[in-house]
Amino acid sequence: MATLRLAWRMQRWELMIIGLSVIAAAAAMVWVTNEITGLRVLRDACLADQPALCDAIVARAYAPTQDVQMLLRIAELAPFALGIILGAPLIAREVDSGTAQLAWTLSRSRAWWLIGRVGFVALVVAVCLGIMAVTSEMAAAVLDPERNLARDFNFADSRGWILVARGLFVLTVAVLVGAVIGRVLPAFITAILLSAALVIGIGVVDGALLRAEARLVAMDPQSGAGAMGDHYVDGGLQLTDGTVVSWDEVASRGIAANYGDERGGRFATEADMAAGDAIGHEVAWMVPGERYGAVTARRGAMLGALGLMVLAGTGVVVERRRPL
Repeated sequence: MATLRLAWRMQRWELMIIGLSVIAAAAAMVWVTNEITGLRVLRDACLADQPALCDAIVARAYAPTQDVQMLLRIAELAPFALGIILGAPLIAREVDSGTAQLAWTLSRSRAWWLIGRVGFVALVVAVCLGIMAVTSEMAAAVLDPERNLARDFNFADSRGWILVARGLFVLTVAVLVGAVIGRVLPAFITAILLSAALVIGIGVVDGALLRAEARLVAMDPQSGAGAMGDHYVDGGLQLTDGTVVSWDEVASRGIAANYGDERGGRFATEADMAAGDAIGHEVAWMVPGERYGAVTARRGAMLGALGLMVLAGTGVVVERRRPL
């Protein structure tokens, strides 16, 4: 309990601001979700009774969807905000103020001290982002009730438990940065840059894995490619000889494919299009929506494994840390 009280006293302002912000964002998602649901009931009742008089109700029913999309973007950024705000000063503040040495001396060991401090903050991050995960799923579901979000990549980075995994990963990175630098403001700036770089790097690796498991489907200019909920990885062209090239390869090879018809065919010139002499057909690499759960689990496992490695590195830094 003494560790918890100390952790609260050290970061009470950050914790209160974050707690209030999470409550406000979650409440806004619930409120907008209920508003849209209620307006859709009124819309459907009006369309069934007097469809000619329903233009205003229909427009009003669609208006809050923009608010939902904005809230989902906030949910996508929340893991970075919580992880950095709580993680960067966790050790840096004590090193910067000169109290770290005393705290380490009074603790059973530096490792136990680190576990206590990081454990409390990690619990706060997990609870806050868990609330965001639940309400973001509600918000995403109300945008299109026909979608089965358990098998759908729509808003995959803005909803669900992956927010918790990403927030805990960013937290470990920010704690490590603070332990290494030992200054609060530089730790904040460096943590922002490093966390962004690492998440982008993980995204590149994940993108390569998705490309490897994606299936090739024909592109229909009218309806797109794949089924509802599938994840678009890349697009390209299947030439008449069966060769498949991405659009980047089309540009680098200088392949003329500037004209297209309503069936997805591509042509070098207008004359070729009029004659039906296509050089190929548009295609896309898609990951089926039923792979959403497995892909999300893989992303979470990657974040978790890297987070544990970063946390172990923080332990080494703390053990070897000397006063500034």
